[in-house]
Order: sequence, then structure tokens, then C-alpha cells
Amino acid sequence: MIENYGGAKGTLYSATLDYIVYEINKNNDVYRNAALVVHKIVTGHPFMDGNKRTALGIAHIYLESKGLYITASKKDKLELLLKTASYKVNQKEIEKWLQENTRKL
Repeated sequence: MIENYGGAKGTLYSATLDYIVYEINKNNDVYRNAALVVHKIVTGHPFMDGNKRTALGIAHIYLESKGLYITASKKDKLELLLKTASYKVNQKEIEKWLQENTRKL
């Protein structure tokens, strides 16, 4: 994401990324895992920069690997990310949002 959109390179908290991978590997619920990625990267700030962009990008890739596509507008995606960053939505709410805003490829 940083290469494509700019920003400071680097990882701040690799333990956050390890935790995300651990949780995804022990659970096979697609929406829960995608919500986990968004919530933990946006609120945990494991990267120097681009956490919101990266969170959404990884969620997109993960969902597409499961045959799903996020259908929400850019504006709605940005709103979700900003609410997540300000702790106005939790992981369960993100999961519900994803269920309502995805479709099969």
C-alpha cells in the first residue's frame, strides 16, 4: 500500500500481525476473519503508516480468496474505516457491515 499510495515504510508492532494470523488460522468464519483484520490493523496500528488502507486492502484480498467482493462505495468504506479508527464501531459491527456489503464473485 505504501509503495502504491505513499507514506512512511515500516512495521511498528509485528506481534499484532502475528496475533491476526494466529486468530485467522484457528477460525474459518470468513466474515469474522475479515472483520478481525480490519479492526485489529486499524486500531492496533502495526504499521508506521497506511494502517486503514492496508486493513481494507487485506480484507479485500482475503474476501476475494473466498469468492466474495465488497460492494460498498468508496465513501462507505472510508466511513467504516474512520469509525473504526475512532472506536465508534467494534469488530462485531464490522463483521455485520461486511455481511451486508459483500456479494459472491
